Amino acid sequence: MFLVDAIKGDSENLKLIMKLICIVFIAIKLRDCASRFSLYHITPTVVQELQQMSHDYFTAVVLFSDKVSCTVWSIGHLVPVHTHWMFDKYGTGLAINTMQGREAKHVQIASYAKNSLFKDRWQQVFRHDYISKLWLPIHQPCLLTYHQTKDCLIPRRVTTDPQHHCYCGFHKAQCNEKCYYCSHPFMAEVTRSVKEGKPTQECLKHMS
Repeated sequence: MFLVDAIKGDSENLKLIMKLICIVFIAIKLRDCASRFSLYHITPTVVQELQQMSHDYFTAVVLFSDKVSCTVWSIGHLVPVHTHWMFDKYGTGLAINTMQGREAKHVQIASYAKNSLFKDRWQQVFRHDYISKLWLPIHQPCLLTYHQTKDCLIPRRVTTDPQHHCYCGFHKAQCNEKCYYCSHPFMAEVTRSVKEGKPTQECLKHMS
């Protein structure tokens, strides 16, 4: 939000403001999705919220972005389904499949390809000996301990100081319910567009 505000500066260009508010809407939906599918302990309510938020995120990107990447499509369609399956089977969220586990899988697959090439075998053997017999004893990375956390990706200031910070994380006046961007009329137009599945006339007017 602070980056968006820095881009806007003192400009009152309606096209720029519309584009920035579209980015704000997409970013908030992505943050809310990630804060839920990154959890280990989840509830049926979280699973249901994730399904709606993922749908809104994907729809917003389709309506207000140039292209849809594989990551956007996965968050919009695969992540809610996989989260639901994981919760039904194990009672946990997708955090049970850690990034370390995914990385180890790709490293192992890459090693299979390298082992199939004769010219790389000895290089891999010597590298393994160097890491196991020299690098690991010196650096001792195993001394680092893992501490489980239940913190979400939503900024702490949103929950600890809601009088001065909007839900998006940006500061607001104590007398206002939302910040400048979330209370802007364009935000209501973007929200309506996502709900209806097509841009409103006001959005089309300032996006062209």
